Amino acid sequence: MPLWVSAYFAGYLAFSGWSYASDIHDRPQHGRLALELVSDACLLIAAASYWHPRARELFAGIVFPAFALGVASLAVVFYLALRTELPDPKLSLPEQFAVGSVGVLGGLAISGPLLWWGIQSAVMARYAAAP
Repeated sequence: MPLWVSAYFAGYLAFSGWSYASDIHDRPQHGRLALELVSDACLLIAAASYWHPRARELFAGIVFPAFALGVASLAVVFYLALRTELPDPKLSLPEQFAVGSVGVLGGLAISGPLLWWGIQSAVMARYAAAP
């Protein structure tokens, strides 16, 4: 595995840990936190299966369902985050749209490599293995 991939995984785990701590400290929403944990775990399983042959063997039967659950829970987390933060009476409608867009795009940028590697390991490998 390349060094940059290891650095990304370490950075993602550090960012996720900071995000969990912030969520617990600022506004404990246990349902959303549980969904974030599920999403992260499932996407990390799929991404690890892409980079590590041993993980690919270990998670072979669950990579596709884990990836699907990870993507679905990530979408729900984004939705819940937007519902929690918006509408903000201090912001105009265009400002709310901008804040929501930046939040979603930022989340996708942070999770993007996991989503890409997950697609490669869960979806593409599934079709490549089909007769």
